[in-house]
Amino acid sequence: MPFHYLTGRISGCNRRNAAVPAMLMLLTLLIAWALQGFTSDDPFITYRYAHNLVLGQGMVYNPGERVLSTTAPFYALLLAVGAFLGVDLPTLSNWLGALGFGAASVALFELAEQDGRFWTGLGAALLCLSSPLLWMTLGFEIGLYVASVCWAFWALTTDRGRVCAILLALATLLRGDGIVAAGVATLVWWVKRRRIPWRYLPFYALPVGIGALWLTLQYGSPLPVTLRAKTIQARFGLTGFYTHTSFLQGGFILWWAWSRQTFLYWMAPLLASVGIVALRRTEGLWGLTVWGTLMMAAYVVLGVAPYQWYYAPLAPALSLLIGLGAEAAGQRIMRPKWSGFLALGLTLPLIVAQGRSLSLVVAALQTVPPPPEEIASKVLPEAKTTVYRRVGEWLAVNTPPTATVGALEVGIIGYYSDRTIVDFLGLLQPDIARALERGDIFWAVAAYAPDYLVLTEVNPLYTYPLRDEDWFRRAYRPVALFYDSRFWGSPVTVYRRIVAAPQPKGATVERPITDSATLVAWATDGPLVRPGMPLRVRLTWRLSDQAALDNTLVSVYLVDSDWHLAGQRVLRYHTSTWAAGEEVEVYHTLVLADDFPAGRYGLHLRVEDDAGEERFEDEIGWLKRPPSGSIPPEATPLNVEADFANLAGYTLSAPVRAGQPLTLTLYWVAQAAAERDWTVFVHLLDGSGGRIAQADGPPFDGRYPTTAWGAGEVIPDRHVLQLPDPLPAGPHCLLVGLYDWSSGERMELQDAAGRPLPERAVTLEVH
Repeated sequence: MPFHYLTGRISGCNRRNAAVPAMLMLLTLLIAWALQGFTSDDPFITYRYAHNLVLGQGMVYNPGERVLSTTAPFYALLLAVGAFLGVDLPTLSNWLGALGFGAASVALFELAEQDGRFWTGLGAALLCLSSPLLWMTLGFEIGLYVASVCWAFWALTTDRGRVCAILLALATLLRGDGIVAAGVATLVWWVKRRRIPWRYLPFYALPVGIGALWLTLQYGSPLPVTLRAKTIQARFGLTGFYTHTSFLQGGFILWWAWSRQTFLYWMAPLLASVGIVALRRTEGLWGLTVWGTLMMAAYVVLGVAPYQWYYAPLAPALSLLIGLGAEAAGQRIMRPKWSGFLALGLTLPLIVAQGRSLSLVVAALQTVPPPPEEIASKVLPEAKTTVYRRVGEWLAVNTPPTATVGALEVGIIGYYSDRTIVDFLGLLQPDIARALERGDIFWAVAAYAPDYLVLTEVNPLYTYPLRDEDWFRRAYRPVALFYDSRFWGSPVTVYRRIVAAPQPKGATVERPITDSATLVAWATDGPLVRPGMPLRVRLTWRLSDQAALDNTLVSVYLVDSDWHLAGQRVLRYHTSTWAAGEEVEVYHTLVLADDFPAGRYGLHLRVEDDAGEERFEDEIGWLKRPPSGSIPPEATPLNVEADFANLAGYTLSAPVRAGQPLTLTLYWVAQAAAERDWTVFVHLLDGSGGRIAQADGPPFDGRYPTTAWGAGEVIPDRHVLQLPDPLPAGPHCLLVGLYDWSSGERMELQDAAGRPLPERAVTLEVH
């Protein structure tokens, strides 16, 4: 509150009025002391911005990610001063908020008293100060924000235009929606004077403009990404109350929960209704109530997911209306001499009711609160904060500094863990918010593949049954459990990723799947697969029509050359939320069979409509499981070079006998993948060079063609020749080489000295 106001009150002759601010601030300190253990999760996002700034990592949440995920960046700058001085940020923010609540209540009193309504001001100030709507936002920037707005309207009514503009600029810097208060203040000025306050505009526009410019330079936009994220959450059903709760429903839930604590709350709508009627006879009080009303209307229009702290601007507006209503009723019932006492008496039950609500909040800090499905829980503090802090501190000690952590609520866990956080609700990463907009809450887990996951027992990934996923059970293992009997979601489990998550690799294909759907690209965790392991397959789509794949079944599966299935994942696509022309990533997470053999596996895509009719089926790529072969000691060594491999040795199964099979195993050491698939020929020759048996075929029984070979791989290549009976006289030898089946072209082979071999083949002696 302005310094000259305090000094004026202290030195003034009206000691009764001067005592009210002192009483209100004393009550503020008492309530703040009782609620000193109060914490919420969301403010810790802002605390972490301040913390990272002091550490020299910039005004960011995750180092290296320049994203504006706090609605109060300049409040973070203020907290950073305290962090630099070594002050505990949650404690500092709680006390700043409490002092803001006290200052706002004093502003209400002075605003009404300036209009000659002492009893209205006293009642409104006490109601505002005891309002659980405000105290449940302790730790946020709400206290300083509301105080700045209330004092701005006081300055407006006392013709302090410059002070008003500066306070409104402060409010807008604390929270961007302070611009609504600035608009209402301009309207009040115009109604009173029939002109725009141009002379005071620079005192508002200059600091706000500089702040907006700085935010734009820092983050690319002055608007926090949380605005879009909260709007998307509302469409997805994620709210601070129940699934798909609207903003108006959230307000009713709050009032109904408090009214169930005591019937005295039913006086609030009655007195507020009288206050609305009495408001038209006031000079400067209506601006503050219009501001509170417009704030609520703005949230309704924006369609953001409702959370309790969004309703805080209602506290001063409702308090003022109730105070006006009580004074108007008192004047109707009693003589002017006693009407003020009656007005205070009418507000006293509501003050007592709010005091009871605050006492229940204090009690809930130590006891087990009601379960979240009960409406009473919506007006009590979050019981998860203690266990979340324990989780964050465990992560700080037991995980590498470079680890990434995925969580559904990122405030406290992120602040105390000091790790890179992946936010499954999209407050930190805009691309996760876009995935939520498409209804894909699982996307963040698959796309970011965090090193650690923090999951509650109930609704670990909100509506997505993550723990039911076989892929999840193969990819992650629990490493720590945290119990808290007060938290309905206990235990909280920390999972560690046990399977490497490389950057997905694949190919751009730009392949039309239907008339309106194009598969732009595909990618997987890599070309190598192992039995029993989880696998991510990312498909990138582009639709020219939103309904192109709506309600269709899209299957991704792996098969060998004989169409034996190695793994499959089927998803039903709902593309009505996709933007036409936008490239959209969808992850199919599958688990490979435990017993599939080595070989090359085709990655197939099948699209079926809702009637089960196939619209597309084809191979889009391939993966491989290399043979785990090595050259046995008994192998006869060779050193024959082909373009892409070295024939390093061979073994023969038995001596040559008429009518018996002869098994030749070649051991190829790959140097690189071949540009085409080559066929191996094995010819048994008699003493005159005549061919008496042969076994031509792709290497590794055709299951691992040469285009799949990788450098350093040892490929045991088995060929069986059926010997004739009778067997022509020897000596016998085997002629081995490579040829292109389609053209008949033989590949040139070279010996160890680099000399081309005759017939482009190697001759092996047979005994």
